[in-house]
Amino acid sequence: GRTRLRAIKLARHMTTELRDKEQLLSSITNNISDGIYRSALESGLIYVNDSLAQMFGYTTGVELMSVPGPILYSDPRRREELQALLEEDFEYHDQEVEYQRKDGSRFFGINSAVAIRGENGEVLYFDGVISDITERKQAEHQVYKLAHYDTLTGLPNRSLLRDRLEQAIADSRRRGEHLAVMFLDLDHFKDVNDSLGHEVGDQRGQVVSNRLLECVRHNDSVSRQGGDEFILVLRD
Repeated sequence: GRTRLRAIKLARHMTTELRDKEQLLSSITNNISDGIYRSALESGLIYVNDSLAQMFGYTTGVELMSVPGPILYSDPRRREELQALLEEDFEYHDQEVEYQRKDGSRFFGINSAVAIRGENGEVLYFDGVISDITERKQAEHQVYKLAHYDTLTGLPNRSLLRDRLEQAIADSRRRGEHLAVMFLDLDHFKDVNDSLGHEVGDQRGQVVSNRLLECVRHNDSVSRQGGDEFILVLRD
């Protein structure tokens, strides 16, 4: 009788300890910003935390897993590339992927995964982490835009024009074609600013940039160098 009681007491203790560990693991995985998942190559998702579900536009991990094939890649070939890496190297790290949410919108994530193998070396499933880097990508894009484009007109600035001009010169030499570079200066631009204000002057600059863009071809370049100065690079 005592042995049985001790066994029951031990079983209850182990059950309570296991439940506490499961609650701790659930609390940790569902209260971090990174998405965590376990997936089988054939059957798909086995576990996802709530953060991953919310990345893809779902409320909970249970809801996400109830949808067939819920994790969508903007480019399906990217999924195939990562799966090939997993099958060949049994892991991959810091892979940038563009995903698609439930509503069709897109976001960028950094994905790392490792394969869990059986006794014979076969891949049973793989565990992975996805970090949403959309805000970082947007910030990088904004920094690039500020560095290479005119803030008023959206035209390439001096820095980007230099790169485009060097490329156009190289292409023209290789193809044996002519290349034209035109410098355009607006007369009396300062008078407009002084008499009507800088807001009207800015509007004038935007109108001129739009008209110039309408006059050139898609492979030509229009750049704003300053308040009233524009440069056109015309290929062939």
